[in-house]
Amino acid sequence: MSLQILAKEKVCVLRAGPKDFPLQLTAPCFFLRREGKVQSFPYRDVNMDFVVIVAGTAVSDAHRKTWNLREGELCGAQSQAVLGGRSGVRLSKAIHQGGVYCKQQGVDQKEFWSFAHDPE
Repeated sequence: MSLQILAKEKVCVLRAGPKDFPLQLTAPCFFLRREGKVQSFPYRDVNMDFVVIVAGTAVSDAHRKTWNLREGELCGAQSQAVLGGRSGVRLSKAIHQGGVYCKQQGVDQKEFWSFAHDPE
């Protein structure tokens, strides 16, 4: 299934096949990547074929200085998961925040596990 992130005004939208899902993040939004590839993990114990994380809600200049981020590095202050399984695709209700999520740096697998195992 093809997944795509779109921005409609300031709101980010996930397009999964023919369906659109509004994210609870503001633009710019992006999939987290490691070594140039979108990070994705399956969690068969909770019937998830894949979990990918979308980050958004731009990092403030003050936050950028605190985290010593390079100029031009695309980073967000919030993240939300895309959960895919036999029953289709859905978004996590949980929003992670308090850290920094940079497009090309990815995150530790425990973030993916946390989204997959969050009771919703």
